[in-house]
Amino acid sequence: MGGGSEMVEIRFDKEKCIGALRCGECLRRCPQAVFRSYPENRRRGEICDEWYLAPTYQVLCTGCGICIEHCKPGALSLIC
Repeated sequence: MGGGSEMVEIRFDKEKCIGALRCGECLRRCPQAVFRSYPENRRRGEICDEWYLAPTYQVLCTGCGICIEHCKPGALSLIC
């Protein structure tokens, strides 16, 4: 893909994702920085140990498939 005007959509299954602390491979490996992590149920003054992921910047996705290749729980797929 890349370089064209095609829009790539990342399908993300939050139920399958095991989170940024237990995995986070998509976040670490995506060369376009499409993913971000965010705290779930964060409370002021407490340490948050549940961090989730989301493909927030999908417009940057080139469809390379690196995130899917490294997603062990199978929470990601691409629609080209």
